[in-house]
Amino acid sequence: MIELIKTKRNDLAVAHLIPMRLLLLQKIINALFPKKKLIGLLTVLGISILFCSCKKEPLDTYECINYQELSFDDQIFPILKLNCMNGSCHGQFDDYDYVKRFVDNKKLLGSIQHKKGYSPMPKNEARLADSLIVKISCWIQKGAPKN
Repeated sequence: MIELIKTKRNDLAVAHLIPMRLLLLQKIINALFPKKKLIGLLTVLGISILFCSCKKEPLDTYECINYQELSFDDQIFPILKLNCMNGSCHGQFDDYDYVKRFVDNKKLLGSIQHKKGYSPMPKNEARLADSLIVKISCWIQKGAPKN
């Protein structure tokens, strides 16, 4: 079980705490349901699988040599307007502060890169062209300036 929980860097300092927490959870469930140990065991197993499967995939970073000057208003906003603000999707993506919230919590980048653990965007459509993803990623890597 520890093998499933290890991080990519093989960080045992964190990994050894998780089985201890699962055992504590199992003891609590067994105390609540003493005659149903199988239910308790299955619950702990289900929680551990859920915990391990929710890991987010690392985001891609790019060399941004060709994107030294990126403007939110002139280059990033038109991409968002075309791909994110159509129909009933993200109507507020025209507001920099709204977009910046999704930049700061990494949801914008994780979603457009279609990474595991993020909701792929645009929803129910093909992934954006790589050139557009690189442009947005470079803008974010440069601090997502409001310009």
